[in-house]
Amino acid sequence: HKFVEVTMEIITKASVAGTACSDVIDTTDNLYPEVWNHKDSLEWIRKALISIGVSIILSEDDDREVFDCSVVMGLCEHIHQHLAYTMYDSQPFCIYARVHDLLNADRRRLISYIRKRLPCSCLDDKYKEVKDLPKMGTCRYHKCSHLRSKVALSEMMSCERCRIQHYCSEQCQAADWQRHKENDCCKQWGRWRQMIIDQLAKREREQTVALS
Repeated sequence: HKFVEVTMEIITKASVAGTACSDVIDTTDNLYPEVWNHKDSLEWIRKALISIGVSIILSEDDDREVFDCSVVMGLCEHIHQHLAYTMYDSQPFCIYARVHDLLNADRRRLISYIRKRLPCSCLDDKYKEVKDLPKMGTCRYHKCSHLRSKVALSEMMSCERCRIQHYCSEQCQAADWQRHKENDCCKQWGRWRQMIIDQLAKREREQTVALS
C-alpha cells in the first residue's frame, strides 16, 4: 500500500519522533485524503503498522529500534484515536496524550503495546525480557525540567477528572492546573467517564433486580 510506503520512507529519514509523526499525517492527508475518511482502509493500515512494529522489535537493531517503533506506534495510536472519535463515536474526542506517550515510549512500553494487539505469541519472549522493568512515562507540563526524560509511572500524578494527563510531581501538576482545568477535552472526558460509570451502575442494578 502506497500509504504505508510513504509513511516508512518519512520515518526512516527522521530524527525527531513528534515531527516525523506530524509529517506522516500531513503528507498522507495531502496525497491520500480519501484514506483518512475510509474506515476499512484505516483499519488495514493500523494492522499493517502493528506488523511493522513486530518486525522492528524482532530485528534487534538497537540503534534505530526504539525510535522507529515509537513513531510507527504513535501513528498507529493516532489512527486508532481518529477511528474511535470520527467513525465509531466511541469516545468524545481524540486522546492525543496517548499518542504523545507512545512517541516518547521506551522499549518495554512499545513491546507491551504491540503484544496486546497481536493474535499470536511472537513477542512473548521479548516481553519476558522487559516485563520486570518499571513502566515509564513523560510529564505533560511543558516547562518540566524532566520534559524529555522518562519517569516511573508508579511515581506520577494524574488529573483526577480526566485521568489522561500525567505529571512527574505535584509541583508540575499544580503549575499546569490553570491551563489544564480550562481544557475542553478534560471537561468532556470527565463527563464521558461519569456517563459510562452511571451506565454501568444502572446496568448492574437492573441485573440485580432481574435476578432477585
